[in-house]
Amino acid sequence: MKAADPSADIPGIPLPGAIAAGRLGGAIYDVVYNLTVAPGYVIVASLNGTPGTDFDLYLFDSSATSVLSNVGLLTKSIGSTSTESISWPSRSGGTYYIDLNGATDLEGDYRLTVQTVPDPTPPVVSASLAGGSTSTNQLTVPVTLTASDDLSGVAEMAFSGDGTTYTDWQPFSRDATWTFGAGDGLKTLWVKVRNGVGLESAPARTNVTLDTVSPSAISIVPAPGTTVVGLRPRFSVAFE
Repeated sequence: MKAADPSADIPGIPLPGAIAAGRLGGAIYDVVYNLTVAPGYVIVASLNGTPGTDFDLYLFDSSATSVLSNVGLLTKSIGSTSTESISWPSRSGGTYYIDLNGATDLEGDYRLTVQTVPDPTPPVVSASLAGGSTSTNQLTVPVTLTASDDLSGVAEMAFSGDGTTYTDWQPFSRDATWTFGAGDGLKTLWVKVRNGVGLESAPARTNVTLDTVSPSAISIVPAPGTTVVGLRPRFSVAFE
């Protein structure tokens, strides 16, 4: 393939439709397509090639200027065959570049299928504190999140100690920690998550009782220092 061929590098050629086909591999190192995606849509692409070939699939955003650089590279699928697939949520929309790369000297046919799918459904989340225990004596407690999303994936999470003011968004993790303010009693944590296209879940609420005061004995029978009679004396201790 000649270097001047517009399909060999960014900006590539417009994606002709949901399906594109051609030749790749050998002297044809790259075939690049460009497409415009609306906000809130997910790019889903799959690639298949002639048996025995090894084609790879790359996705770049609008900041990329060449497939020979990692600038703007969002995701890739580079298995040892020509059966590859990628998925990427587009929160803001814009121009994207799909690069088909021939990884070996063997040339063959490819078939690229691309869909842009809207994701109108927000994620859902639930949470538990202190490993599911109802009480703790620690101000900093582990938080376990269970979250799911139908299409674009759970991307971020945020926490609140009052249900109103939340932390900044941070990458989603199933396991986290939260530090409550001092003072025993019922403690409440709110959490929400956001999916790949920016839709927020309804807040989830979870509670734990903070108890940092050690129990004290108010009654010991028999009293300390006294003598008991018999082989099986009865002892009793009352706490408050």
